[in-house]
Amino acid sequence: MTSRSRHALSIMLLAALGAACTSAFCAEAEETVSIGVIAPLTGSNASRGIEISRTIAVFQGLLRNRKTKYDYRFVIDDGKCGLGGSATTISQKFINVDHVKFIVTGCSGETIQAGLIAEKAQVLTVGVLASDPAVRNLGDYVFRTYPDLERGIKEISRNMTAAGHQRIAVLTEDLPFTLSIEKMLHENLGQLVVFREQYATETNDFLALLTKLRALKPSALYFNCASAQTLANLVNQSRALGLNQPVFSYFVAGERQFLDAAGANSEELIFVDAPQIENASPEYAEFLARYRAEYPDGPAIEFLTRTTHDALQALTTAIEAVGPDAAAAKNYFYKIQFSGALGDVAFDAKGDVLGLDFVLKQIKNGKPSSLNSAGLLGQASE
Repeated sequence: MTSRSRHALSIMLLAALGAACTSAFCAEAEETVSIGVIAPLTGSNASRGIEISRTIAVFQGLLRNRKTKYDYRFVIDDGKCGLGGSATTISQKFINVDHVKFIVTGCSGETIQAGLIAEKAQVLTVGVLASDPAVRNLGDYVFRTYPDLERGIKEISRNMTAAGHQRIAVLTEDLPFTLSIEKMLHENLGQLVVFREQYATETNDFLALLTKLRALKPSALYFNCASAQTLANLVNQSRALGLNQPVFSYFVAGERQFLDAAGANSEELIFVDAPQIENASPEYAEFLARYRAEYPDGPAIEFLTRTTHDALQALTTAIEAVGPDAAAAKNYFYKIQFSGALGDVAFDAKGDVLGLDFVLKQIKNGKPSSLNSAGLLGQASE
């Protein structure tokens, strides 16, 4: 996405979120509450920022038709998943210039960078795509509606070792959250990792890295990618080089973009994915119907739509209950309970959403299928 298209997206979002209030309910809201949003709008993760932006726009549209004490204004900027410290700069502007008391963040890198500043400034922050274990130790003002990835990485590491893999190659995209995954893999697999290298984000040609990797004859490959297209490039190019070892990865393997681009090469890939939600609220069903009416293609990453929705629901519920005071809203978060897109929503003492965990899945016949954790799919070949 170019800077011009990013600017256009921001203008479109602000127009949608700041549109004149036409219902009788809106007229009763006397005070405007500004909420800063830091999400990736450019680069390989721009699709996440678009999903977050769409969810906010639809949520705001529904909110304006309800009786609220406050009018909510959302201002979004490009955090680039934390690349180059972008989220640090944006959060400083939001807090010190715009004087926002509430922030929504996307990726782990954005959440960590913004969270460090927000905690000191006592600004309530909610991450919607933040899986890094470090998020839970950022402080009392930082929450997240996305599950912690630590247990998921432990599970996929157990799967690899149980399948007999003794020589594992790990290729990692140079972004904060993928570097965190690399660290967790190394902690769980230790000396079983015989190849461990990083590549710059936006890389498309992996021939040199894969050729170097092939010489070490690994028994399994972990492709640690931030985007579906990058994973597809790695899988397709590795298969073209004759690297037919089992492939392991992260949730981007379940996205339609990857499945379409990788085709038959995606078969048997094992990955850590978000859980399937069965007990969403009637309010979320209404939200989803409105979403699909406005965007007929539907959510591209529905779990992210759910985590964003519930972050917004938690924030607005808290503000409506205690006012636009970050300290009071923070205290309210620790006791909040509601039925949302993720089911029954509440937070623990570290600010983590309760009851969510990652699961293992495998691509079978072109579709992700749940993988029994006791199974040994992806076994090492002789």
